[in-house]
Amino acid sequence: NPQAIGKLEFKDDNGDREYFFYKPLWVNEQSTTYNSLWTIDHNDKPSNAWADVWATVYWACQKENCASEYVHLRVWAP
Repeated sequence: NPQAIGKLEFKDDNGDREYFFYKPLWVNEQSTTYNSLWTIDHNDKPSNAWADVWATVYWACQKENCASEYVHLRVWAP
């Protein structure tokens, strides 16, 4: 189970970029799939462009040392 997420970032091919946070957000080992909703300003929403979302997922934490992986999702925004 994830213990934290971090470095949540959004960027589109129009050049818009949004950082939601840099430091890990601890999710306390949720026993079910962890869901989170982060919104961007409507004026920054891409239109007819590809958009990328990156996040770091942390698990197996011992104090502040964790295993981690940087995950990426690329989506079309109509």
